[in-house]
Amino acid sequence: MTSQISVSVAKSFDELVQAIAIRSAVYVGENGWSFSEEWDGNDFTSTHFLARVLGEPSGSLRVRYFQDFVKFERLAILPQYRQKRYGAKGVAFALVDAATDFCLKKGFTRFYGHALKDLVAFWSKCGRGVMKPMTDQEFECNGKIVVPMLGELARTPDSLTLESGHLVLVRPEGHWDEAGYWERLSPDEAAAGIQD
Repeated sequence: MTSQISVSVAKSFDELVQAIAIRSAVYVGENGWSFSEEWDGNDFTSTHFLARVLGEPSGSLRVRYFQDFVKFERLAILPQYRQKRYGAKGVAFALVDAATDFCLKKGFTRFYGHALKDLVAFWSKCGRGVMKPMTDQEFECNGKIVVPMLGELARTPDSLTLESGHLVLVRPEGHWDEAGYWERLSPDEAAAGIQD
């Protein structure tokens, strides 16, 4: 069954605005979170993923990086795209799976996040089903119980390293398997660009 969902890194201002609009609609508009709570300043140091169903923006997810783990945050799916499959999976699963694969490629193997208590079962199935609740560390937020979740996967053979090569490491995020700008230039063009 062909998926009707595409997930990509938000790599333009337009795509970032779409991810922000989805989060605003879900967290501020629908769930009633305060604007200052939702917009915490971490968006400038994160990777944002944008899901589309048949080309229409439908969900977003933010990932932040720490020394030896990544943190999945702010998963937001517009109401009309919830509880449905678009091919083999739903939008939320497609977003988390894409982010998991992306982070594995970057060399991260530990995944952390916070789940509302009533969403622990959902998060336990995401990211290849490795997220486990840390129930001894539950906390309260906005009158709801939040459960930290942690999962770990094995490093993949295609993880990026210094040995991946400088041309691979300067390619756009998430497009490490595609020739980048410098590789598309002729040797003369590349040499002239370096001199400028």
